[in-house]
Amino acid sequence: MLEIKIQENLFDVKIKDRIFSIDADNIDNHLLIDKFIKKYRGNRTIDDTFIEDCQFVIDELLGKGSYDYLFDKDDLKPYYVILALAEEIQAKFDEHATTERQKEKQDRIKNELDSLNSLTREFGNLQKQMDYTKNKYGLKDYVNSRQKRSSKNNKNRKSRNRNKN
Repeated sequence: MLEIKIQENLFDVKIKDRIFSIDADNIDNHLLIDKFIKKYRGNRTIDDTFIEDCQFVIDELLGKGSYDYLFDKDDLKPYYVILALAEEIQAKFDEHATTERQKEKQDRIKNELDSLNSLTREFGNLQKQMDYTKNKYGLKDYVNSRQKRSSKNNKNRKSRNRNKN
């Protein structure tokens, strides 16, 4: 029988000695962050709309009044907090979305890649050793000298046999 466990995907964030709990599976959080980031990506100007949007997003993610508790003045710190929260929410979401089978498969693939990388390094080391040996001892000349050559005696026999006939 298949048993499916439905778990909460909550994680805690500590900011200024206060712990906030965030639900990484909440679709509204994802949509809110996505809309905010698309609107302000690459924009570093601080105006009233930007500050209001930061306040709204932080209050929605962390709870009402969180913006006023965390930030004394209006600057880019809320923007950076939102980006950090966005990254962590996405990471927790991806972590929970991966099944045990997928994790096992990813681990197996990672181990195979590690083995292949190790083997490649060993072949590289072997090639370096071969090059060193070739340069130091002239391995190529050694191999050529070991090939069978006809000896003078054998040549002389052939010529003697021709002379007899």
